[in-house]
Amino acid sequence: LIQDNYLFLREKDMKALTIIFLTLSSFGLLSNTEYGDVVEMKLNNDCTINEMISIKDQFNEVLKNKGWDYRAEIWQPIERQDITTVYWIGRSPSFPDFAQEFTEYFEEAMKGNTPEAGLEDSMTNCRVNLSRSGFLIQ
Repeated sequence: LIQDNYLFLREKDMKALTIIFLTLSSFGLLSNTEYGDVVEMKLNNDCTINEMISIKDQFNEVLKNKGWDYRAEIWQPIERQDITTVYWIGRSPSFPDFAQEFTEYFEEAMKGNTPEAGLEDSMTNCRVNLSRSGFLIQ
C-alpha cells in the first residue's frame, strides 16, 4: 500500500513538475534561479513538532550524504489565521536540480529497505500533506 502511494504521488508530482519545467525553461528562468519547495501539512495526533524536526534532520543528512543540494527546514507559524499547520520549506539551487534529486530520491524510496524508504514511512506516519507549491526565489 505504501509503495502504491509512493508511485501515485511520484507520478502525479513528476507530471506537474515536468509541465512546470517545460513552461519555465522556455523562458530561461530555471537554470540560475534558486527553487523553493513549500509543503503545507498537519501533524498526526501522535506526532510532535520535535519528531517532525528529527525526521527533517535525518532527511537532510541522507541527502547531504548522497551529495544532493536540497535542504529542508520546518516552519511553524505563531501568527497566522491557522496555526495548526506546519510548513516543510525546501531549497535547491535551481528547479532542474530539484527535479533531478526529487526523482532520484523517490527511485531510492521505491526500492524499499533504504534510508529514503524509512524516511518516507516516518513522514507518512507523522503528517498529512495539505498542499505543495514551488517558487522561484529571486
